[in-house]
Amino acid sequence: MTNINPFFQNMTKIYKNNMAIKNLVFITLLIPCSCNNNTDSAWGVMGQKKTMVHICTGPMSKCYHSEIDCYGLKKCSKTVETITMEEAIKSGRKPCKYCH
Repeated sequence: MTNINPFFQNMTKIYKNNMAIKNLVFITLLIPCSCNNNTDSAWGVMGQKKTMVHICTGPMSKCYHSEIDCYGLKKCSKTVETITMEEAIKSGRKPCKYCH
């Protein structure tokens, strides 16, 4: 049995631990993350993920919805469109009380 210098043994352990951490970070970045699995998403500027929501284009509509089959959208008098949550908020819409 060969006697390995303790310095090299420690360096090998550190290298293996660092590789494990790097692999874990890499794998974690590959897994898509979303707080609500029912929301769609699109990629924005600089690779930022944007949450997509659904709105009713009717004149009385004031909410945005995370689920396309939301009870609040079933009462829509016009068409249902999908936009970014950012656009919905900028247009003065609030989260739906049923699906948010």
